[in-house]
Amino acid sequence: MPKFTDNEGREWSIALNLTLAGQLKTDLGLDVLELVKQDENAAQKFFARLDDDLLLCGATLYACCAKQAEKRDLTPEQFGEGLGGDSHEAAVRAFQRAIADFMRRPGVRRALHKVIDTTETYYEKADELTAQNLDLVEIEAQKQLARLGDKFGALREQSGLTPEDSLTVS
Repeated sequence: MPKFTDNEGREWSIALNLTLAGQLKTDLGLDVLELVKQDENAAQKFFARLDDDLLLCGATLYACCAKQAEKRDLTPEQFGEGLGGDSHEAAVRAFQRAIADFMRRPGVRRALHKVIDTTETYYEKADELTAQNLDLVEIEAQKQLARLGDKFGALREQSGLTPEDSLTVS
């Protein structure tokens, strides 16, 4: 059973079943069974909808964890306040894995887990590349600032002004 930990340190587990799938469809218009249709873009559309609508995503996650939240005397708002950043991402991944586990055909389960694994790897590598490129941007910005400082210093020397003089010039 896929699990995640929220920002308050509470551990949650997500297990999808027919009752919960029906609830998600009826209450939120989110049809998990769409994923088993022959449409090759069904999973992409399904998860894009959750990515595009964070409130729907939060409501979905709460619905999956509602019984656990009730046992902890947590309101939907308190549950949602525990999700943000990495914990929200972990909750979404747990939901995705719960969907894969829910599928009755082993081939579909394996395929969905493979898609999830591949997606996670892709995002990890994209994050690494972004961090590397940001480091390069910072290094380049420091070089540019140093060059600019050198140019200002050269102009100051040519003008014969001191830094104190530039403060008194009007």
